[in-house]
Amino acid sequence: MNDAEMLAMAGKGLVMSTSHEKVKLALPNNEVIGSNADEAVAHYLEKHLLSR
Repeated sequence: MNDAEMLAMAGKGLVMSTSHEKVKLALPNNEVIGSNADEAVAHYLEKHLLSR
């Protein structure tokens, strides 16, 4: 829950699929991506930043 306030203030927030359910409920407008095991952050960055 310590990241919920920071993510709420961010222009674009991403929530890991393994995040606590309270975080997901507190941030309904943030995109939920995969887990650490799926290398979700790397895949997101590759798809949205490096493909430009």
